[in-house]
Amino acid sequence: MIINEKYVFDPQIEIDQATMEEIVRRQANNIDPNSPIHHHRWVKDEPYLISIREKYPFLSEIYSLYVFPAGLQVEIHTDSKRSTVLNIPVLNLENTITTFYKVIDEEYQPFNKQSKILMEYDSKAVVPDYSYTMLKPLILNASIPHSISVNGNLPRTIISWGMKKNYQEAMEFFKNQNGLTSS
Repeated sequence: MIINEKYVFDPQIEIDQATMEEIVRRQANNIDPNSPIHHHRWVKDEPYLISIREKYPFLSEIYSLYVFPAGLQVEIHTDSKRSTVLNIPVLNLENTITTFYKVIDEEYQPFNKQSKILMEYDSKAVVPDYSYTMLKPLILNASIPHSISVNGNLPRTIISWGMKKNYQEAMEFFKNQNGLTSS
């Protein structure tokens, strides 16, 4: 896969797949009844995630557990509450495509139709620019319009972890950590 760093970046971090699957099994039904956002989970409840956050303290104290059913088409959107995320594939990503879009109508204003966490885009205001299938942990620029197509017969499961760094800062951090830049 060729990565377009305008949209996604490979931080080259090791994630234990079996542990992530176990976390998903444990946390799938662990919904906080006081939270209006049912995909949020606390990092403090998972020792493995605590250990990752200790290495990267700019990761949020909350992560999102997304289980999208087969056939789901997530409309073109940006994440309104976070601009940069570490997306970790857990189960059944082989047939899922994320597509990023260029805005062609600069005066277009996205709208908030169904929730306060997504700003949606009309397909007439954007054109597809880059698509990929996430098969390893990637940093995603969630401030750029993107959509998700869950193809195949199985639900897609990821952990999506917001950051306190913007996309450029996160990319520079991981490039420096991995010796990919001279600083």
